[in-house]
Amino acid sequence: MEKLNIALTENTPLIQFDEDSLVLLVKGNSIPEDAFSFYAPLIKWLVDIAKTPPSKLEFIIDLDYFNTSSSKLLLDIIKKLEDVQMTMRCKVSIIWMYDAENEDMYDTAKEYSTLTNLKFSIEKYT
Repeated sequence: MEKLNIALTENTPLIQFDEDSLVLLVKGNSIPEDAFSFYAPLIKWLVDIAKTPPSKLEFIIDLDYFNTSSSKLLLDIIKKLEDVQMTMRCKVSIIWMYDAENEDMYDTAKEYSTLTNLKFSIEKYT
């Protein structure tokens, strides 16, 4: 399985796939000027792993803030993962982490959870 590691910056999140634990992590802020270009390597990676998917995959979203264009792409990524689960028999689960003081992020997670048939867990930290 192909590695994925995109470094954290002030405006873009860390995106990392751990081959041992089969965890895909997106962590930080997501306010790139061109969200489509930024997330293109992740989308390509998802297309590639769909060819030979693992038996399971955990997607952890731990974002402090994201802009509108990032929001759309995150939903696209979740939908791609849903396709991988449905067509390739890969068990996909999503863990959405949020700060207890950030109700907007909680509300967004709740909304996204209704838009997918994936196992979706929303967990707060303090």
